[in-house]
Amino acid sequence: MRAIERETRVIDSKIEAVKANIQALNFAPGNTAVDQKFFTQQISQLETAKSKLEASIPANWEELRKQYTDYNAAITKAQREYFRTTDGAYEQFAEIRDRIQSSNALQAVVAEVTALEIVIENQPKEQAMQAIKQVESLLGEIAGTSAIKSFAGTSAIKSSLAKARRTLKKDDSAEGRAAALQRFNKAKTTLAADIKWRGEAADKLLPDLLAYDQAIAGNFGIRKQEQLTDAQARDIAACLSHHRDISLHF
Repeated sequence: MRAIERETRVIDSKIEAVKANIQALNFAPGNTAVDQKFFTQQISQLETAKSKLEASIPANWEELRKQYTDYNAAITKAQREYFRTTDGAYEQFAEIRDRIQSSNALQAVVAEVTALEIVIENQPKEQAMQAIKQVESLLGEIAGTSAIKSFAGTSAIKSSLAKARRTLKKDDSAEGRAAALQRFNKAKTTLAADIKWRGEAADKLLPDLLAYDQAIAGNFGIRKQEQLTDAQARDIAACLSHHRDISLHF
């Protein structure tokens, strides 16, 4: 259909050009009857060709076109809803899995976090702030460093340490140090709670979670994998290598 429309536009352009030639004959010297007849025949031939093209368009084209666009829009909407649902479900599962798997990594920073108490009490402000910031960076590399009640959102541990650092920055007095220590103690309490639940979950749930992950990673979780397997890559490459007619989209 789009090819037919393009051809008819080309013919229209040719007809306009021939008509311009006919008008130019009005200003030409001598007998121009032969030329005018020739140009008139050209227009007749072009209009005949255009009529044949237009006759090849199905009578119900507009109806069929609307059916296709409606169908295509419905398919696109359904795909988006499906991907939004499945991607969201797998992301939530993967977040829980990663948090449980990071139990040992969280345990490894306990000494660094605990040492901040003496740092906040005794180190000069700038050194103490730098030490806190370094521990924040360590925590930032661990999946979901947050309290057990806060599966979503930013790190509750990091947040408390950041508040301690900002408190120290604003107030380096004894009262300010005491307030910073309160923030630090909250972070330490959250850390202990996180280590406890992650450790218990790793012992009781992790094997089943990993088995479940293996079962769903190749279907509704496939879009959230870091990379495709060789078999998946070959299947997709073979599918995409076939010619796809997209003419109806235009």
